[in-house]
Amino acid sequence: MSNLVTITSKIYDASGKYVINLKVKSRYKGSSRENTNKTDKDGLFIFQGSPNRTVEILAKPPNVEDYIVIKTIDSSIISSRKNPVKVSLPKSIEEYHKEKVMPTTKGIVTTLFKIIDCNEKILTSFPVKSRPKGKQSSFERHTNEQGIVEVVSSPNRDIEILVLTSNDEFALKGAVNSEHGSQIPQIIKLDEPCENFKSESNIQLLDREGNSYIVENTKIEILYLGNKITKISNTSDGKFSFPSMIGEKIQITVFKPDGNPLEPKTHVVKRIKEDAIKMKLDVDLTVGRTVLNKPKIEKNLKISKCVCNRDISAEEFKKITTSATAISFLNDLNEQFKKLNMINCLEKAHFIAHTLHETASYSLLEEGLGGKAESEVYDGYKGRGLMQLTYKNNYELYGLAVNENFLGKNKHRIAKEKKHAVGSAVWYWHHSKAGNLSPHAINNDLIATCALINGGYNGFDDREKYYKRAVIALNIKTCLNLDKKIVDNLDNYTKFENSYIYFNKIGECFGWGLWSDPAGYKKGKLKNSNESKKGYSRFLEMCKDKDYPFGYKQDKKGNKVGRKRYGYSANSAITLAKKRLKEL
Repeated sequence: MSNLVTITSKIYDASGKYVINLKVKSRYKGSSRENTNKTDKDGLFIFQGSPNRTVEILAKPPNVEDYIVIKTIDSSIISSRKNPVKVSLPKSIEEYHKEKVMPTTKGIVTTLFKIIDCNEKILTSFPVKSRPKGKQSSFERHTNEQGIVEVVSSPNRDIEILVLTSNDEFALKGAVNSEHGSQIPQIIKLDEPCENFKSESNIQLLDREGNSYIVENTKIEILYLGNKITKISNTSDGKFSFPSMIGEKIQITVFKPDGNPLEPKTHVVKRIKEDAIKMKLDVDLTVGRTVLNKPKIEKNLKISKCVCNRDISAEEFKKITTSATAISFLNDLNEQFKKLNMINCLEKAHFIAHTLHETASYSLLEEGLGGKAESEVYDGYKGRGLMQLTYKNNYELYGLAVNENFLGKNKHRIAKEKKHAVGSAVWYWHHSKAGNLSPHAINNDLIATCALINGGYNGFDDREKYYKRAVIALNIKTCLNLDKKIVDNLDNYTKFENSYIYFNKIGECFGWGLWSDPAGYKKGKLKNSNESKKGYSRFLEMCKDKDYPFGYKQDKKGNKVGRKRYGYSANSAITLAKKRLKEL
Protein backbone atom coordinates (compact mmCIF):
# COMPACT_ATOMS: atom_id res chain seq x y z
CA MET A 1 0.00 0.00 0.00
CA SER A 2 2.94 2.36 0.59
CA ASN A 3 3.46 2.64 -3.18
CA LEU A 4 -0.07 3.86 -3.83
CA VAL A 5 -0.82 7.46 -4.76
CA THR A 6 -3.94 9.39 -3.79
CA ILE A 7 -5.91 11.13 -6.54
CA THR A 8 -8.40 13.84 -5.66
CA SER A 9 -10.93 14.70 -8.36
CA LYS A 10 -13.88 17.08 -8.34
CA ILE A 11 -16.91 16.41 -10.53
CA TYR A 12 -18.75 19.30 -12.20
CA ASP A 13 -21.74 19.27 -14.52
CA ALA A 14 -21.81 21.18 -17.81
CA SER A 15 -23.17 24.30 -16.08
CA GLY A 16 -20.06 24.50 -13.87
CA LYS A 17 -21.74 23.36 -10.62
CA TYR A 18 -20.01 20.65 -8.63
CA VAL A 19 -22.10 17.52 -8.18
CA ILE A 20 -22.65 15.83 -4.81
CA ASN A 21 -23.81 12.27 -4.13
CA LEU A 22 -23.07 11.23 -7.73
CA LYS A 23 -22.31 7.58 -8.40
CA VAL A 24 -18.71 7.32 -9.60
CA LYS A 25 -16.07 4.68 -10.33
CA SER A 26 -12.36 4.51 -11.04
CA ARG A 27 -10.48 1.76 -12.86
CA TYR A 28 -7.22 1.14 -14.66
CA LYS A 29 -7.72 1.41 -18.39
CA GLY A 30 -8.50 -2.02 -19.83
CA SER A 31 -9.24 -3.53 -16.41
CA SER A 32 -12.57 -4.88 -15.20
CA ARG A 33 -11.75 -4.19 -11.52
CA GLU A 34 -13.46 -1.02 -10.36
CA ASN A 35 -13.56 1.20 -7.29
CA THR A 36 -17.18 2.30 -6.75
CA ASN A 37 -18.10 5.31 -4.65
CA LYS A 38 -20.13 8.54 -4.54
CA THR A 39 -18.94 12.14 -4.64
CA ASP A 40 -18.89 13.80 -1.21
CA LYS A 41 -20.52 17.02 -0.01
CA ASP A 42 -17.89 19.06 -1.90
CA GLY A 43 -18.26 17.09 -5.13
CA LEU A 44 -14.94 15.31 -4.50
CA PHE A 45 -14.12 11.74 -5.51
CA ILE A 46 -10.92 10.60 -3.80
CA PHE A 47 -9.31 7.27 -4.64
CA GLN A 48 -5.94 5.53 -4.73
CA GLY A 49 -3.96 3.75 -7.39
CA SER A 50 -0.50 2.66 -8.43
CA PRO A 51 1.72 5.41 -9.87
CA ASN A 52 2.21 5.89 -13.61
CA ARG A 53 -1.00 4.08 -14.61
CA THR A 54 -3.72 5.23 -16.99
CA VAL A 55 -6.90 5.62 -14.95
CA GLU A 56 -10.48 6.10 -16.14
CA ILE A 57 -13.03 8.01 -14.06
CA LEU A 58 -16.64 6.97 -14.71
CA ALA A 59 -19.95 8.43 -13.55
CA LYS A 60 -23.63 7.49 -13.65
CA PRO A 61 -25.71 10.68 -13.96
CA PRO A 62 -29.47 10.67 -13.29
CA ASN A 63 -31.59 8.77 -15.84
CA VAL A 64 -28.51 7.23 -17.47
CA GLU A 65 -28.68 3.44 -17.60
CA ASP A 66 -24.98 2.72 -17.12
CA TYR A 67 -21.69 4.35 -16.14
CA ILE A 68 -19.94 6.52 -18.74
CA VAL A 69 -16.22 7.38 -18.92
CA ILE A 70 -15.87 11.11 -18.22
CA LYS A 71 -12.09 11.50 -17.77
CA THR A 72 -8.87 9.58 -18.47
CA ILE A 73 -5.80 10.63 -16.47
CA ASP A 74 -2.30 9.54 -15.51
CA SER A 75 -2.36 8.39 -11.88
CA SER A 76 0.82 10.37 -11.15
CA ILE A 77 -0.99 13.67 -11.68
CA ILE A 78 -0.54 16.06 -8.75
CA SER A 79 -3.82 16.77 -6.96
CA SER A 80 -5.19 17.77 -3.57
CA ARG A 81 -8.39 19.02 -1.97
CA LYS A 82 -7.32 22.57 -2.75
CA ASN A 83 -6.22 21.68 -6.29
CA PRO A 84 -8.31 18.69 -7.44
CA VAL A 85 -8.40 17.20 -10.91
CA LYS A 86 -11.41 18.88 -12.55
CA VAL A 87 -13.80 16.47 -14.28
CA SER A 88 -16.90 17.55 -16.23
CA LEU A 89 -20.07 15.72 -17.18
CA PRO A 90 -21.34 16.14 -20.77
CA LYS A 91 -24.57 17.81 -19.58
CA SER A 92 -25.96 19.70 -16.63
CA ILE A 93 -27.77 17.76 -13.89
CA GLU A 94 -30.96 19.60 -14.83
CA GLU A 95 -30.65 18.30 -18.40
CA TYR A 96 -30.14 14.75 -17.17
CA HIS A 97 -33.29 15.01 -15.07
CA LYS A 98 -35.31 16.33 -18.01
CA GLU A 99 -34.01 14.05 -20.77
CA LYS A 100 -35.43 10.71 -19.74
CA VAL A 101 -35.22 7.82 -22.19
CA MET A 102 -38.50 7.65 -24.11
CA PRO A 103 -40.49 4.58 -23.11
CA THR A 104 -42.65 4.35 -26.26
CA THR A 105 -42.05 4.27 -30.01
CA LYS A 106 -43.92 7.54 -30.57
CA GLY A 107 -42.19 10.80 -31.43
CA ILE A 108 -38.41 11.04 -31.61
CA VAL A 109 -35.50 9.58 -29.68
CA THR A 110 -31.88 10.62 -29.09
CA THR A 111 -28.93 8.30 -29.65
CA LEU A 112 -25.44 9.27 -28.45
CA PHE A 113 -22.19 8.41 -30.24
CA LYS A 114 -18.68 8.90 -28.87
CA ILE A 115 -15.83 9.32 -31.38
CA ILE A 116 -12.31 8.13 -30.50
CA ASP A 117 -9.16 7.55 -32.54
CA CYS A 118 -7.35 4.21 -32.88
CA ASN A 119 -5.49 4.93 -29.61
CA GLU A 120 -8.81 5.64 -27.86
CA LYS A 121 -8.16 9.36 -27.61
CA ILE A 122 -11.38 11.38 -27.48
CA LEU A 123 -11.88 13.59 -30.54
CA THR A 124 -13.50 16.96 -29.78
CA SER A 125 -15.12 19.28 -32.34
CA PHE A 126 -14.60 16.48 -34.84
CA PRO A 127 -16.73 16.34 -38.03
CA VAL A 128 -19.31 13.54 -38.07
CA LYS A 129 -22.16 12.81 -40.49
CA SER A 130 -25.29 10.75 -39.84
CA ARG A 131 -27.96 9.44 -42.20
CA PRO A 132 -30.79 6.90 -42.28
CA LYS A 133 -29.54 3.58 -43.58
CA GLY A 134 -29.80 3.35 -47.35
CA LYS A 135 -30.03 7.13 -47.85
CA GLN A 136 -27.38 9.27 -49.55
CA SER A 137 -28.16 12.63 -47.95
CA SER A 138 -26.51 13.17 -44.56
CA PHE A 139 -26.37 15.78 -41.82
CA GLU A 140 -22.99 17.04 -40.55
CA ARG A 141 -22.36 17.93 -36.91
CA HIS A 142 -19.36 18.10 -34.57
CA THR A 143 -18.51 16.29 -31.35
CA ASN A 144 -18.66 18.16 -28.04
CA GLU A 145 -15.89 18.47 -25.43
CA GLN A 146 -16.47 14.83 -24.41
CA GLY A 147 -16.26 13.60 -28.01
CA ILE A 148 -20.02 12.98 -28.14
CA VAL A 149 -22.60 13.77 -30.82
CA GLU A 150 -26.36 13.49 -30.44
CA VAL A 151 -28.41 12.03 -33.30
CA VAL A 152 -32.17 12.62 -33.21
CA SER A 153 -34.32 10.18 -35.17
CA SER A 154 -37.52 8.19 -35.18
CA PRO A 155 -37.61 5.17 -32.82
CA ASN A 156 -36.30 1.86 -34.22
CA ARG A 157 -34.53 3.61 -37.09
CA ASP A 158 -31.30 2.23 -38.59
CA ILE A 159 -28.68 5.00 -38.41
CA GLU A 160 -25.34 5.13 -40.24
CA ILE A 161 -22.43 7.16 -38.87
CA LEU A 162 -19.74 8.52 -41.17
CA VAL A 163 -16.52 10.14 -39.95
CA LEU A 164 -13.82 12.18 -41.61
CA THR A 165 -10.65 10.35 -42.69
CA SER A 166 -7.16 11.73 -43.27
CA ASN A 167 -7.97 11.65 -46.99
CA ASP A 168 -10.44 14.47 -46.24
CA GLU A 169 -13.37 12.21 -47.14
CA PHE A 170 -16.17 10.79 -44.99
CA ALA A 171 -16.25 7.02 -44.53
CA LEU A 172 -18.93 4.77 -43.01
CA LYS A 173 -17.80 3.66 -39.55
CA GLY A 174 -20.88 2.32 -37.81
CA ALA A 175 -24.56 1.50 -38.01
CA VAL A 176 -27.01 1.01 -35.13
CA ASN A 177 -30.74 0.85 -34.54
CA SER A 178 -32.02 3.80 -32.52
CA GLU A 179 -34.60 1.60 -30.72
CA HIS A 180 -36.03 3.76 -27.89
CA GLY A 181 -33.00 6.01 -27.66
CA SER A 182 -29.98 5.69 -25.38
CA GLN A 183 -28.05 7.91 -23.01
CA ILE A 184 -25.08 5.52 -23.15
CA PRO A 185 -22.81 6.59 -26.03
CA GLN A 186 -22.12 4.09 -28.79
CA ILE A 187 -18.33 4.03 -29.35
CA ILE A 188 -17.18 4.84 -32.89
CA LYS A 189 -13.46 4.06 -33.23
CA LEU A 190 -11.37 5.43 -36.09
CA ASP A 191 -8.73 3.35 -37.88
CA GLU A 192 -6.04 6.00 -37.49
CA PRO A 193 -4.56 8.29 -34.81
CA CYS A 194 -5.62 11.90 -34.34
CA GLU A 195 -2.10 13.00 -35.36
CA ASN A 196 -3.02 12.13 -38.97
CA PHE A 197 -5.50 15.00 -39.08
CA LYS A 198 -3.10 17.90 -39.53
CA SER A 199 -4.31 20.95 -41.40
CA GLU A 200 -2.95 24.25 -42.67
CA SER A 201 -5.42 27.10 -42.28
CA ASN A 202 -5.20 30.10 -44.60
CA ILE A 203 -6.89 33.35 -43.54
CA GLN A 204 -7.70 36.39 -45.68
CA LEU A 205 -8.49 39.54 -43.68
CA LEU A 206 -11.32 41.82 -44.81
CA ASP A 207 -12.56 45.14 -43.48
CA ARG A 208 -16.18 45.77 -42.47
CA GLU A 209 -17.20 46.45 -46.08
CA GLY A 210 -15.63 43.24 -47.38
CA ASN A 211 -12.53 44.91 -48.86
CA SER A 212 -9.09 43.35 -48.36
CA TYR A 213 -7.48 44.59 -45.15
CA ILE A 214 -3.91 45.10 -46.32
CA VAL A 215 -1.90 46.73 -43.54
CA GLU A 216 1.54 45.21 -43.95
CA ASN A 217 3.09 43.28 -41.06
CA THR A 218 -0.12 43.34 -39.06
CA LYS A 219 0.52 41.44 -35.83
CA ILE A 220 -1.64 38.33 -35.34
CA GLU A 221 -1.91 36.42 -32.06
CA ILE A 222 -2.94 32.79 -32.54
CA LEU A 223 -4.10 31.08 -29.32
CA TYR A 224 -4.63 27.32 -29.42
CA LEU A 225 -7.45 27.07 -26.87
CA GLY A 226 -6.90 23.39 -26.07
CA ASN A 227 -3.31 23.64 -24.81
CA LYS A 228 -3.17 27.44 -24.33
CA ILE A 229 -0.11 27.76 -26.58
CA THR A 230 0.18 31.19 -28.18
CA LYS A 231 1.99 31.92 -31.41
CA ILE A 232 2.63 35.27 -33.04
CA SER A 233 2.40 35.76 -36.80
CA ASN A 234 2.36 38.64 -39.26
CA THR A 235 0.31 39.19 -42.38
CA SER A 236 1.59 39.35 -45.92
CA ASP A 237 -0.69 41.05 -48.43
CA GLY A 238 -3.50 40.81 -45.89
CA LYS A 239 -3.10 37.04 -45.48
CA PHE A 240 -1.59 34.66 -42.94
CA SER A 241 -1.57 30.93 -42.26
CA PHE A 242 -0.97 28.59 -39.34
CA PRO A 243 -0.80 24.82 -38.71
CA SER A 244 -3.50 23.10 -36.68
CA MET A 245 -5.41 19.87 -36.17
CA ILE A 246 -8.94 18.93 -37.23
CA GLY A 247 -11.38 19.94 -34.49
CA GLU A 248 -8.91 22.29 -32.87
CA LYS A 249 -10.35 25.57 -31.60
CA ILE A 250 -8.22 28.61 -32.42
CA GLN A 251 -8.68 32.14 -31.09
CA ILE A 252 -7.31 34.73 -33.50
CA THR A 253 -6.61 38.30 -32.38
CA VAL A 254 -5.63 40.92 -34.93
CA PHE A 255 -3.69 43.93 -33.60
CA LYS A 256 -3.84 47.41 -35.04
CA PRO A 257 -0.51 49.17 -35.68
CA ASP A 258 -0.81 51.10 -32.40
CA GLY A 259 -0.81 47.78 -30.52
CA ASN A 260 -4.51 47.71 -29.60
CA PRO A 261 -6.28 44.40 -30.33
CA LEU A 262 -9.48 44.02 -32.30
CA GLU A 263 -12.24 41.69 -31.05
CA PRO A 264 -10.88 38.09 -31.02
CA LYS A 265 -12.39 35.62 -33.48
CA THR A 266 -12.73 31.89 -32.81
CA HIS A 267 -12.08 29.45 -35.63
CA VAL A 268 -12.65 25.67 -35.58
CA VAL A 269 -10.70 23.66 -38.14
CA LYS A 270 -13.11 21.38 -40.03
CA ARG A 271 -11.13 20.00 -42.97
CA ILE A 272 -7.54 19.02 -43.72
CA LYS A 273 -7.60 20.95 -46.98
CA GLU A 274 -9.61 23.98 -46.01
CA ASP A 275 -10.60 26.61 -48.51
CA ALA A 276 -9.19 30.05 -47.72
CA ILE A 277 -11.15 31.51 -44.80
CA LYS A 278 -12.32 35.10 -45.13
CA MET A 279 -12.26 36.83 -41.75
CA LYS A 280 -14.14 40.12 -41.54
CA LEU A 281 -12.78 42.69 -39.07
CA ASP A 282 -14.77 45.51 -37.49
CA VAL A 283 -12.70 48.25 -39.16
CA ASP A 284 -13.12 50.47 -42.18
CA LEU A 285 -9.89 51.39 -43.96
CA THR A 286 -11.62 54.14 -45.95
CA VAL A 287 -12.21 56.25 -42.87
CA GLY A 288 -9.41 54.54 -41.00
CA ARG A 289 -11.22 54.17 -37.68
CA THR A 290 -12.81 51.45 -35.61
CA VAL A 291 -16.51 51.39 -34.77
CA LEU A 292 -15.75 52.99 -31.40
CA ASN A 293 -13.93 55.77 -33.30
CA LYS A 294 -10.64 55.09 -31.59
CA PRO A 295 -7.79 54.75 -32.12
CA LYS A 296 -6.90 55.72 -35.67
CA ILE A 297 -5.72 52.98 -38.04
CA GLU A 298 -2.51 53.84 -39.82
CA LYS A 299 -1.23 51.93 -42.84
CA ASN A 300 2.33 51.76 -41.50
CA LEU A 301 3.97 52.01 -38.12
CA LYS A 302 5.38 55.51 -38.09
CA ILE A 303 9.01 56.16 -37.21
CA SER A 304 9.66 58.53 -34.32
CA LYS A 305 12.26 59.11 -31.60
CA CYS A 306 10.37 56.93 -29.13
CA VAL A 307 11.20 53.24 -28.54
CA CYS A 308 8.33 51.78 -30.57
CA ASN A 309 9.69 48.79 -32.48
CA ARG A 310 13.30 49.35 -31.42
CA ASP A 311 15.65 48.57 -28.54
CA ILE A 312 15.96 50.77 -25.45
CA SER A 313 19.48 52.16 -25.22
CA ALA A 314 21.59 52.01 -22.05
CA GLU A 315 21.57 55.81 -21.90
CA GLU A 316 17.75 55.84 -22.00
CA PHE A 317 17.36 53.08 -19.42
CA LYS A 318 19.74 54.78 -16.96
CA LYS A 319 17.35 57.76 -16.89
CA ILE A 320 14.70 55.43 -15.45
CA THR A 321 16.85 53.60 -12.90
CA THR A 322 20.42 53.89 -11.66
CA SER A 323 20.38 50.39 -10.16
CA ALA A 324 23.32 48.39 -11.52
CA THR A 325 21.30 45.20 -11.04
CA ALA A 326 18.38 46.52 -13.10
CA ILE A 327 20.68 47.89 -15.81
CA SER A 328 22.26 44.43 -16.17
CA PHE A 329 18.85 43.18 -17.39
CA LEU A 330 18.59 45.64 -20.31
CA ASN A 331 19.80 43.27 -23.04
CA ASP A 332 17.34 40.62 -21.89
CA LEU A 333 14.51 43.16 -21.74
CA ASN A 334 15.16 44.20 -25.33
CA GLU A 335 15.48 40.60 -26.49
CA GLN A 336 12.27 39.42 -24.83
CA PHE A 337 10.33 42.49 -25.94
CA LYS A 338 11.16 41.51 -29.54
CA LYS A 339 10.65 37.79 -29.04
CA LEU A 340 7.26 38.14 -27.35
CA ASN A 341 6.03 41.15 -29.34
CA MET A 342 5.99 44.01 -26.88
CA ILE A 343 6.76 46.77 -29.39
CA ASN A 344 4.85 49.87 -28.23
CA CYS A 345 6.80 52.49 -26.28
CA LEU A 346 4.03 53.24 -23.74
CA GLU A 347 3.49 49.55 -23.06
CA LYS A 348 7.22 49.15 -22.39
CA ALA A 349 7.06 52.11 -19.99
CA HIS A 350 4.23 50.56 -17.96
CA PHE A 351 5.90 47.15 -17.93
CA ILE A 352 9.22 48.58 -16.70
CA ALA A 353 7.53 50.77 -14.07
CA HIS A 354 5.60 47.87 -12.55
CA THR A 355 8.41 45.31 -12.67
CA LEU A 356 10.99 47.70 -11.15
CA HIS A 357 8.62 48.25 -8.23
CA GLU A 358 7.57 44.60 -7.86
CA THR A 359 11.17 43.33 -7.61
CA ALA A 360 13.00 46.23 -5.92
CA SER A 361 14.79 47.11 -9.16
CA TYR A 362 15.14 43.48 -10.28
CA SER A 363 16.97 42.40 -7.13
CA LEU A 364 14.20 40.19 -5.67
CA LEU A 365 13.37 37.49 -8.19
CA GLU A 366 12.00 34.86 -5.78
CA GLU A 367 9.05 35.20 -3.46
CA GLY A 368 9.73 34.99 0.27
CA LEU A 369 7.39 32.54 1.98
CA GLY A 370 7.86 33.51 5.63
CA GLY A 371 9.08 30.09 6.70
CA LYS A 372 6.57 28.05 4.69
CA ALA A 373 7.75 25.31 2.35
CA GLU A 374 7.19 25.89 -1.36
CA SER A 375 5.20 22.66 -1.53
CA GLU A 376 2.58 24.29 0.73
CA VAL A 377 1.75 27.18 -1.62
CA TYR A 378 0.65 27.72 -5.23
CA ASP A 379 0.62 23.91 -5.85
CA GLY A 380 4.39 23.90 -5.37
CA TYR A 381 5.37 26.80 -7.65
CA LYS A 382 6.02 30.07 -5.80
CA GLY A 383 6.49 33.50 -7.35
CA ARG A 384 9.59 33.95 -9.54
CA GLY A 385 10.81 36.37 -12.19
CA LEU A 386 10.01 40.03 -12.76
CA MET A 387 6.25 39.46 -12.36
CA GLN A 388 6.50 36.76 -9.67
CA LEU A 389 5.03 33.97 -11.82
CA THR A 390 3.11 31.46 -9.65
CA TYR A 391 1.33 28.11 -10.06
CA LYS A 392 2.39 25.05 -12.02
CA ASN A 393 -0.03 25.77 -14.85
CA ASN A 394 1.60 29.15 -15.59
CA TYR A 395 5.10 27.67 -15.43
CA GLU A 396 4.00 24.99 -17.89
CA LEU A 397 2.25 27.36 -20.28
CA TYR A 398 5.18 29.78 -20.39
CA GLY A 399 7.41 26.78 -21.11
CA LEU A 400 5.20 25.74 -24.00
CA ALA A 401 5.29 29.29 -25.38
CA VAL A 402 9.11 29.29 -25.55
CA ASN A 403 9.67 25.53 -26.02
CA GLU A 404 11.39 25.09 -22.65
CA ASN A 405 10.72 23.04 -19.52
CA PHE A 406 10.21 24.83 -16.19
CA LEU A 407 8.59 22.04 -14.22
CA GLY A 408 10.08 20.13 -11.29
CA LYS A 409 13.73 20.99 -10.68
CA ASN A 410 13.69 23.34 -13.67
CA LYS A 411 11.31 25.78 -11.98
CA HIS A 412 14.30 27.62 -10.42
CA ARG A 413 15.37 28.71 -13.91
CA ILE A 414 12.64 31.40 -13.91
CA ALA A 415 14.57 33.27 -11.20
CA LYS A 416 18.14 32.26 -12.01
CA GLU A 417 18.21 32.89 -15.78
CA LYS A 418 17.69 36.53 -16.69
CA LYS A 419 16.11 35.84 -20.05
CA HIS A 420 13.40 33.76 -18.39
CA ALA A 421 12.96 36.11 -15.44
CA VAL A 422 12.10 38.72 -18.08
CA GLY A 423 10.43 36.39 -20.60
CA SER A 424 8.04 34.90 -18.03
CA ALA A 425 6.99 38.43 -17.05
CA VAL A 426 6.38 39.57 -20.63
CA TRP A 427 4.43 36.34 -21.29
CA TYR A 428 2.33 36.85 -18.15
CA TRP A 429 1.66 40.47 -19.12
CA HIS A 430 -0.21 39.09 -22.15
CA HIS A 431 -1.79 36.11 -20.33
CA SER A 432 -2.51 37.30 -16.79
CA LYS A 433 -5.48 36.12 -14.76
CA ALA A 434 -7.06 39.48 -15.56
CA GLY A 435 -6.37 39.10 -19.29
CA ASN A 436 -4.01 40.93 -21.63
CA LEU A 437 -2.66 44.09 -19.96
CA SER A 438 -1.49 45.66 -23.24
CA PRO A 439 -4.69 47.61 -24.07
CA HIS A 440 -4.69 49.23 -20.61
CA ALA A 441 -1.04 50.25 -20.92
CA ILE A 442 -1.53 51.73 -24.39
CA ASN A 443 -4.49 53.72 -23.03
CA ASN A 444 -2.09 54.97 -20.33
CA ASP A 445 -4.37 53.48 -17.68
CA LEU A 446 -1.88 53.18 -14.81
CA ILE A 447 -4.75 52.66 -12.36
CA ALA A 448 -5.86 49.57 -14.31
CA THR A 449 -2.41 48.07 -14.86
CA CYS A 450 -1.60 48.53 -11.17
CA ALA A 451 -4.88 47.07 -9.88
CA LEU A 452 -4.87 44.14 -12.28
CA ILE A 453 -1.28 43.23 -11.36
CA ASN A 454 -1.35 43.98 -7.63
CA GLY A 455 -5.02 43.44 -6.82
CA GLY A 456 -4.98 46.86 -5.18
CA TYR A 457 -2.76 49.95 -5.21
CA ASN A 458 0.24 48.98 -3.10
CA GLY A 459 3.25 51.00 -4.20
CA PHE A 460 1.20 53.07 -6.62
CA ASP A 461 3.30 56.22 -6.12
CA ASP A 462 6.52 54.28 -6.71
CA ARG A 463 5.11 52.81 -9.92
CA GLU A 464 4.00 56.30 -11.01
CA LYS A 465 7.50 57.65 -10.33
CA TYR A 466 9.08 55.06 -12.64
CA TYR A 467 6.34 55.60 -15.24
CA LYS A 468 6.99 59.37 -15.39
CA ARG A 469 10.73 58.80 -15.69
CA ALA A 470 10.09 56.34 -18.54
CA VAL A 471 7.90 58.82 -20.42
CA ILE A 472 10.82 61.23 -20.57
CA ALA A 473 13.61 58.67 -20.99
CA LEU A 474 11.89 56.77 -23.81
CA ASN A 475 10.80 59.93 -25.68
CA ILE A 476 7.18 58.83 -25.58
CA LYS A 477 5.91 62.40 -26.11
CA THR A 478 7.31 62.17 -29.66
CA CYS A 479 5.40 58.94 -30.42
CA LEU A 480 3.39 58.99 -33.64
CA ASN A 481 1.72 55.63 -33.00
CA LEU A 482 -0.39 56.63 -30.00
CA ASP A 483 -3.70 58.45 -29.93
CA LYS A 484 -3.00 62.20 -29.84
CA LYS A 485 -5.16 62.61 -26.70
CA ILE A 486 -2.93 60.09 -24.92
CA VAL A 487 0.26 61.85 -26.04
CA ASP A 488 -1.08 65.25 -24.96
CA ASN A 489 -1.71 63.97 -21.43
CA LEU A 490 1.39 61.87 -20.75
CA ASP A 491 2.36 64.01 -17.76
CA ASN A 492 -0.52 62.27 -15.98
CA TYR A 493 -2.09 58.85 -16.23
CA THR A 494 -5.70 58.24 -17.33
CA LYS A 495 -8.10 59.66 -14.74
CA PHE A 496 -9.99 57.31 -12.48
CA GLU A 497 -13.35 58.29 -13.98
CA ASN A 498 -12.05 57.27 -17.43
CA SER A 499 -10.24 54.15 -16.24
CA TYR A 500 -11.14 50.57 -17.10
CA ILE A 501 -11.48 50.04 -13.35
CA TYR A 502 -14.22 52.69 -13.04
CA PHE A 503 -16.42 50.87 -15.55
CA ASN A 504 -15.65 47.25 -14.76
CA LYS A 505 -14.28 46.49 -11.27
CA ILE A 506 -16.39 46.97 -8.15
CA GLY A 507 -13.78 45.85 -5.64
CA GLU A 508 -11.00 47.92 -7.17
CA CYS A 509 -13.26 51.02 -7.14
CA PHE A 510 -13.66 50.54 -3.40
CA GLY A 511 -9.89 50.05 -3.23
CA TRP A 512 -9.27 53.39 -4.98
CA GLY A 513 -11.34 55.08 -2.30
CA LEU A 514 -9.54 53.17 0.44
CA TRP A 515 -5.96 53.84 -0.72
CA SER A 516 -6.73 57.51 -1.44
CA ASP A 517 -8.52 58.07 1.89
CA PRO A 518 -6.59 60.52 4.14
CA ALA A 519 -7.92 58.60 7.15
CA GLY A 520 -7.19 55.19 5.62
CA TYR A 521 -4.49 52.78 6.70
CA LYS A 522 -3.44 51.65 3.20
CA LYS A 523 0.07 52.72 2.25
CA GLY A 524 1.84 53.38 -1.01
CA LYS A 525 -0.46 55.98 -2.54
CA LEU A 526 -0.74 59.73 -2.01
CA LYS A 527 -3.83 60.59 0.05
CA ASN A 528 -6.39 62.68 -1.80
CA SER A 529 -9.92 63.42 -0.56
CA ASN A 530 -11.36 64.04 -4.02
CA GLU A 531 -9.99 60.78 -5.42
CA SER A 532 -11.18 58.91 -2.35
CA LYS A 533 -14.70 60.27 -2.83
CA LYS A 534 -14.65 59.23 -6.48
CA GLY A 535 -13.72 55.68 -5.54
CA TYR A 536 -16.28 55.33 -2.76
CA SER A 537 -19.06 56.93 -4.84
CA ARG A 538 -18.47 54.71 -7.84
CA PHE A 539 -18.30 51.64 -5.59
CA LEU A 540 -21.72 52.43 -4.10
CA GLU A 541 -23.19 53.02 -7.57
CA MET A 542 -21.96 49.64 -8.80
CA CYS A 543 -23.25 47.85 -5.68
CA LYS A 544 -26.87 48.64 -6.41
CA ASP A 545 -29.06 45.56 -6.97
CA LYS A 546 -26.11 43.21 -6.38
CA ASP A 547 -26.45 40.57 -3.66
CA TYR A 548 -22.72 39.80 -3.65
CA PRO A 549 -20.74 42.85 -4.84
CA PHE A 550 -17.40 41.13 -4.15
CA GLY A 551 -18.59 37.77 -5.47
CA TYR A 552 -19.19 34.68 -3.36
CA LYS A 553 -17.98 31.20 -2.57
CA GLN A 554 -19.92 28.18 -1.33
CA ASP A 555 -19.51 26.69 2.12
CA LYS A 556 -19.52 22.96 2.84
CA LYS A 557 -23.32 22.92 2.82
CA GLY A 558 -23.50 24.62 -0.56
CA ASN A 559 -24.60 27.97 0.88
CA LYS A 560 -23.33 31.16 -0.73
CA VAL A 561 -20.92 33.16 1.38
CA GLY A 562 -19.91 36.65 0.25
CA ARG A 563 -16.21 37.24 -0.40
CA LYS A 564 -14.15 39.98 1.23
CA ARG A 565 -11.93 42.61 -0.38
CA TYR A 566 -9.03 44.22 1.42
CA GLY A 567 -10.31 42.73 4.69
CA TYR A 568 -13.84 44.15 4.30
CA SER A 569 -17.05 42.25 3.72
CA ALA A 570 -19.39 43.87 1.19
CA ASN A 571 -21.66 45.19 3.95
CA SER A 572 -18.79 46.66 5.99
CA ALA A 573 -17.32 48.21 2.81
CA ILE A 574 -20.67 49.83 1.97
CA THR A 575 -20.98 51.15 5.54
CA LEU A 576 -17.45 52.58 5.44
CA ALA A 577 -17.94 54.19 2.01
CA LYS A 578 -21.16 55.91 3.08
CA LYS A 579 -19.59 57.09 6.34
CA ARG A 580 -16.46 58.49 4.68
CA LEU A 581 -18.44 60.27 1.94
CA LYS A 582 -20.22 62.23 4.65
CA GLU A 583 -16.96 63.04 6.42
CA LEU A 584 -14.73 63.90 3.46
